Amino acid sequence: MNSSTTAVASRNRRRLRSGVVMLAHPETGAPVDELEDPAPASSPPAAPPNVQPLDPDVRGDAVLYDVQRRLKARRYSPGVLDGRWGSGTSGALSGFMNDRGLALVLPSSVDEFHGIADQVRAELARAETEIQPDGSIGWYRPVSAARAGADPKIVTQLAPEVVPARRNFLVALWSSIAAGAGAVWQTVSDSVTRAWDFFTDHRDVVDDHPGLVSTVWEHVAALPSGVWLLLGAGGLAFIAYNSWRAIKTSTLAVTTGERQ
Repeated sequence: MNSSTTAVASRNRRRLRSGVVMLAHPETGAPVDELEDPAPASSPPAAPPNVQPLDPDVRGDAVLYDVQRRLKARRYSPGVLDGRWGSGTSGALSGFMNDRGLALVLPSSVDEFHGIADQVRAELARAETEIQPDGSIGWYRPVSAARAGADPKIVTQLAPEVVPARRNFLVALWSSIAAGAGAVWQTVSDSVTRAWDFFTDHRDVVDDHPGLVSTVWEHVAALPSGVWLLLGAGGLAFIAYNSWRAIKTSTLAVTTGERQ
């Protein structure tokens, strides 16, 4: 330590003993308050917020939407998945809490829902990862053996629309079969033979007679009833297929417990 540094340190000690707190820089001797403030230590830039894109179907509360979606996956139907509170969401949440033994007060609004949202989501997470006796992963709404076996009485009681759908299916199916059979018989035995004979007799003059197209159209317009029966059979088959799909969808909702 050189003499100038020793002198500055001595002055600092004297100032401290006299109550003066202003110190001098140990190298330059200038008062510390006359020096520029040292630059703060550089800190790493703050990480950008983890902003997730909002699901386009969410029109209400995002947290409630997440719970609605997960309840539906556990076969508790909350109705429309839109993040809005309603009777469907209330019923689904009530059923889930009851089946899982959650001793919570059922909310009646979105604001009240947020008071139990953390507990509900934690229980949903446990249900989603719970190992079942058969080794599968994931807990689902429990149902009775009769319901799981699609007992007709239970299905009719819980999904009454199945009755007219089944009736429409049977009527359309048998009508389609009858119309299709009649169409095939008439078409094969009459129309197809005449059309084949016509084109066989005129195939050498098609290029020389442009008016033949209009002649063909006349034959198409004069198609026998068998062709129209065939078209009708196709329409009836389409109705039967849609009715069958409606029956399957409603029955599945009942057997899985989603339809109460």
